[in-house]
Amino acid sequence: TVFNIAGQAVPALVAMASIPATIHGLGPERFGLIGLAWVVLGYFSFLDLGMGYAATRLVAEALGRNELRRVPSIVGSAGAVQIAVGLVGAVVLFAAAPFLVDDLLRLAPALRDDAVRTFRILSAGVPLVLLTASLRAVLAARQRFALINAITIPASVLNFLIPLAGALWAWSLAQIAALLLAGRVAAMVAFVAMAAREIPGLISGGAPRRGLIRQLLRFGLWT
Repeated sequence: TVFNIAGQAVPALVAMASIPATIHGLGPERFGLIGLAWVVLGYFSFLDLGMGYAATRLVAEALGRNELRRVPSIVGSAGAVQIAVGLVGAVVLFAAAPFLVDDLLRLAPALRDDAVRTFRILSAGVPLVLLTASLRAVLAARQRFALINAITIPASVLNFLIPLAGALWAWSLAQIAALLLAGRVAAMVAFVAMAAREIPGLISGGAPRRGLIRQLLRFGLWT
């Protein structure tokens, strides 16, 4: 409980301290786009279809029955769904970037090209965000909440410090978005390393299975 509260509180405190200076440096329109970048890299997890929750449940169940051999297939099956859905979301966001900028947001012409590049860079992050949920599920099922927060706290803090640095050093929105995406990649790699340490053979033995995909979808869509 303490670890998870810290995982929410520390980034919130950093946000409270950094956001006013970020708004001042970037201006309202550019900061609004950074807010949308946070949405893409965070809240797009609704495309997960509940796979993160379902994987946590099935992995915990397998561990409770001492069926470690099932875990790689569970994670691989959940990951296959997340990557497939994430790629569709990425293609849609990439293609829709001009529409979002020109017709929906109606940004100033000076921001137009930078904003389109920003959305297209962020589109690559959608599959990564979704896949990370399956890797996090392994650590959650093992009750390794200290490890989870050791990864998520720095990653969440960087979400606020990178735009602040961009405001201070006059980076473009695309540069800020690229660094935000790099932070998500680093977090995913850390989750891969920690999950593989917890479950031997997680990477090599993680072939998806139809039966597990159906089981994951039934529980995931219900949640």
